[in-house]
Amino acid sequence: MSYCLTTTDPPRRREWQHIFGTDHLPVLSDRPRVQSHAQGDILAYDLNLRALTGPQRTRFAAWISRRYHIEYADALRWVTTSVSWPILAADCQAVDLTLEHDEETAAGDSQGARPSLLSFFGRLVRRVLRRPAVAG
Repeated sequence: MSYCLTTTDPPRRREWQHIFGTDHLPVLSDRPRVQSHAQGDILAYDLNLRALTGPQRTRFAAWISRRYHIEYADALRWVTTSVSWPILAADCQAVDLTLEHDEETAAGDSQGARPSLLSFFGRLVRRVLRRPAVAG
């Protein structure tokens, strides 16, 4: 299955758009898990680093380099060789893109035409907005 993460927090959404060029991030699972953090245990999703594009990886490595005061080359090496990065679950919601795509494709096939990408994302946004907020 393929999942993406969205956020309802406007500053976070802007940061994601700046770093990744989108506010829908690929994650490994639709459920967050408890992860150890400097501030204690946190509930977090796993950003799927392997699903990022090359430009997204380089911008993310630059962000890591600035935020954690490490060399860019080290951050880039880490981003390109690692599997995931924790994303705090607060104000986030995972969406199953496979399910959304299957529903959209079935609807398009019944109409005799393949659905457009714009139509797919419209349905995705409507589905996300319909879901109740999940306490993190």
